[in-house]
Order: sequence, then C-alpha cells, then structure tokens
Amino acid sequence: MAYSTTTELTAYATARGITLTGDLDVLLTKASDYIESKDYKGDAVSSSAKWPRYGVYVDGFLLNRDIVPQGIKNAEMQTACDIDNGLDPLANIERATKAESLGPMSVTYMDNASLTTRLTKVNAMLKPYLFGSMGKLVRG
Repeated sequence: MAYSTTTELTAYATARGITLTGDLDVLLTKASDYIESKDYKGDAVSSSAKWPRYGVYVDGFLLNRDIVPQGIKNAEMQTACDIDNGLDPLANIERATKAESLGPMSVTYMDNASLTTRLTKVNAMLKPYLFGSMGKLVRG
C-alpha cells in the first residue's frame, strides 16, 4: 500500500528531471516498504499502516490525524526514484572490500565501511516525523 499514486510519482520525478524506467507500482510498493519500516512520532490511526497518525507535532503544529503529510509522500516518492536508480534501502548489502587475494585466501574490509545504504535526502525529509527527533520548541 503506497501513500502516493503513480501519477504523483511521475509528476514528482518529472519536476526534478528524473526519468523513471521501472514499473511505477513496484517502485512505490518498495518505497512504501521503506517508509513503513520507520518509527514515527504519535500513534497510528489504524493497524494497517503507519500513516495517518495522531499526536504528531511538526514545527510546533499538531498535524491533522486524517491525512498523510506531503513530506511523507515526498519521501516515499524520492525513495522510489532512488530505488529506480539502483539505491534500494532495504536491499541486503555486503561489506565493502578494500583488497582480496586468492592464495592463501585473504580479505581486507574497508575501514569504517557502512553496512547500510544511506538515503540522505529521504532521511532529511522524514526527520520531522520520526520518533526521537526534536521539533521546534514552542513556548507560550
């Protein structure tokens, strides 16, 4: 279940000069899997999806519990674009290798090599909604 439509994904990609080559429904499904893997502020309205939610404040404002925020949809669509470009955040990733040899078998891994793909742009889009992230403090 994706939050965005294929029409929205096409418009999002086109506005950013991105040409998608994969099946749009599959891209959105995979992107939705990533979005659904996150822990968000507040509580889900239903058990079938993480959004919509209630009790979520972003920049000091309480979000409407009946909608999926545009920021979540944008993150989903950016994730779909990234997946189409070969950057699947849920794919199994092998540790980066600096050197290999065959006899007598030796492998050297990259120093401080990450074991995960980081989607910096997507994570920045999701940050205001994620559990544990601090929004702006509003004093009355």
